[in-house]
Parts: sequence; structure tokens; C-alpha cells
Amino acid sequence: MMALSFRTWLGFFGVAALAGSLSGCWWVVAGTAGAEAGYVATQDDRTAGQTFSDQWIHAKVKAELVGSSVKSRNLGIKVRKGVVTLKGVVDTEAEKERAVSLARGVQGVTKVVDKIFVAR
Repeated sequence: MMALSFRTWLGFFGVAALAGSLSGCWWVVAGTAGAEAGYVATQDDRTAGQTFSDQWIHAKVKAELVGSSVKSRNLGIKVRKGVVTLKGVVDTEAEKERAVSLARGVQGVTKVVDKIFVAR
């Protein structure tokens, strides 16, 4: 029997984890790379389509913010099942309102959670 290299094992379990995340399955990976105990890699309850949609919404919201007067480098964007969470600090109340308004205007957004603080 041929011994498999560390790189081969790492590639195998990387592909297994990726396949599990795409299909929403649970994968148990035990004892790789000399680990004493295994761990469980899980995927949230979103379908692959929902995950793709959330990524598209994230990119679109980011593009809208970058193209506006909002200093988006200070804002974090998270998207889960169409719900956009904006978190960070802006200079003015107008920037805050503009960021929330732009996010709400993106197709596929069902709700915007505003966790933006005004610095001044």
C-alpha cells in the first residue's frame, strides 16, 4: 500500500470540506495532519443558491457604496438570506442615511440592519 503525503491528505480533505459546504452536508474530518482529535466542519442552513445570492447582494451593495459619497472603507457588510447588516463608523448622519438607502435599493435585499455609528 502506498503512503499518501501530507499534501495529498490536505487536498483530499479540502475537496471534501468544499463539497460538504456546497451541498449543505456535515463532514467529519478526523485525525488529519497529526491532529489528536477530529473536528466537524459545518455549513449553515442556506442553500447553494441562497449563498450565491447573498454573495451577489454583498458585491452589489459594496459597489453602490464605493460609487457614492459614503466612505465605505469604514463599513462592514454582511449578508444572510437577503438581510444586509451594515456595521462601522461614518463621519455624518447623511452618510449613514445614504448607506442604508443604497443597501435597501439593491435587488434581493429583504431588510437592512443598521449598526452604523456617526463619529462626530
